[in-house]
Amino acid sequence: GLPSNEVYKLFEDSKANVWIGTDKGIALFDGERFKSFNQINAQLGYADAITDGPDGEIWVGSANGIALYEEGEWFFFNSIEGLDAPLNPSGKNSHGHY
Repeated sequence: GLPSNEVYKLFEDSKANVWIGTDKGIALFDGERFKSFNQINAQLGYADAITDGPDGEIWVGSANGIALYEEGEWFFFNSIEGLDAPLNPSGKNSHGHY
């Protein structure tokens, strides 16, 4: 099922999967069933940005950081991993740069 009933973002990828961003993380609907990703959701929290990359990878953004789903594996980036933080909806970092 979904990590939460509060859905904030829907994104259909190039394989017709629907990615669902909620206030408690991300889920995937493959046309038959929902899959929730508990480990990455604990890091992401509110998932409010979803897109895919040129090679079919999925990028998910939240105030806590950015997650990459590639070849069935999640990677998480935040200020500890070198991502300039804090992130905010304007796209500017804490220094006022994009």
